[in-house]
Amino acid sequence: MEQKDNSEFMKYYVQPFYLYSGAGHTEAFEKPQPAPADSLDILAGRTEALKYRVDSLSEEIKQRKELSEKFQTEIDYSICSVDSKIDNLKKNWPWGYSPSVDKAKITMYSDLHSLEKQKRDEQIKCWSDVSRSQHDLLEAMDEFRQAERRGGIDGS
Repeated sequence: MEQKDNSEFMKYYVQPFYLYSGAGHTEAFEKPQPAPADSLDILAGRTEALKYRVDSLSEEIKQRKELSEKFQTEIDYSICSVDSKIDNLKKNWPWGYSPSVDKAKITMYSDLHSLEKQKRDEQIKCWSDVSRSQHDLLEAMDEFRQAERRGGIDGS
């Protein structure tokens, strides 16, 4: 029979424990790990995390603006469509000519105002989201610069 090498098992599954006599009882605990030798490694990791945060916030702002522009463009197309239908009805069917056509015009005007309100609401939501993200971005950039200065790291 072949004998198996247990060094891997011993390395990962058996850790040294030390006995400590304290206040009338004995406790078992793991040997404390030494502190990191180089504090610059910690600062470099923090700097990289902050750089990632700055980049992701910048990308988030860009994507939100693009999304808002897309929504507003779709709303503009809908506004143009409704507006052209209203113009067509106004040319061919003057007010008071047919009550059902007048009712349709009123409904279209209502739709037009609703679309314009949706566009304004989207502009306000976008402004709110972007301003909040820009505030977070400025804080992250400030933290990034401070971490760079503390660590003497150029961030590249």
